[in-house]
Amino acid sequence: AAIEGEAGRLEEMVADLLDLARLDARRFRLDMAEIDPAEHLELAFTAHAAEAATREIEYSSDISALPAITTDPSRLRQIVANLIDNALRWTSAGGTVTLTASGAPHGGIRVQVCDSGPGVPQLEREVVFEPFRSSETPDGRTGSGLGLAICRQLARAMGGDVRVDDGPSGGARFTLTLPRGQRMRPPRAAPD
Repeated sequence: AAIEGEAGRLEEMVADLLDLARLDARRFRLDMAEIDPAEHLELAFTAHAAEAATREIEYSSDISALPAITTDPSRLRQIVANLIDNALRWTSAGGTVTLTASGAPHGGIRVQVCDSGPGVPQLEREVVFEPFRSSETPDGRTGSGLGLAICRQLARAMGGDVRVDDGPSGGARFTLTLPRGQRMRPPRAAPD
């Protein structure tokens, strides 16, 4: 079981490294589609509910009615899942992690993941998005330092961004913004 668990962790790390290399080389493909983002945010949120319960973390979401956007749905879920995973790792038992989502100006969306962990010091708020930057969590674990770097680069590839500031309960608040995107147009008919 230990070998299987470690193999799974290494497989995830290799996939993250490949994603980051493709993003850096601008050889990354996005499968854009017009979607209801609330459905995909709910999937990302639900996927972490068991971990939050096991770690005795108060875990909640507030997803408002959201406008349809044109984006890559699997990459949207990947970004939000990484942000939630990061929040859970930095939050001690008895703490809170919340996901909120609302419409943003000009028809896009704003997704926030807040935790009650130690927060991110002002001087490190850009550094945390650099590849291979990882600090020891309150329970002594360290990650690969790839998750937040991939989140930001993916968000930017999709026309948005990810930022961090102080959360309402003293921890960190990561904010993902994505634009409405272009309306999907039917493909042009080939000339006769």
